[in-house]
Amino acid sequence: MKKIILSMSLFALVMASCSKEQTCECTSSSTDSDGVTTAGTPQTTVYTKISSKDMKKVCQTVSSVDVYTDAAGATETTKNSQTCTIK
Repeated sequence: MKKIILSMSLFALVMASCSKEQTCECTSSSTDSDGVTTAGTPQTTVYTKISSKDMKKVCQTVSSVDVYTDAAGATETTKNSQTCTIK
């Protein structure tokens, strides 16, 4: 009986350490051609039953650059970024 309880306890411990609830907090910002930066409100997402390895894939910092050209040929570049951290 002790072996069964010990085995079940060990199994539960292993499963609890592999997958758990984790939080990803992301803040978006954009900077226009004039250097004006606009920051967004932080967004928090809670993931349940996710491994740390998968969480690193989901909660990532990303960035992009958008270039707009109007009819007159003037261009405006906007740098967008989303900075994410695992909490």
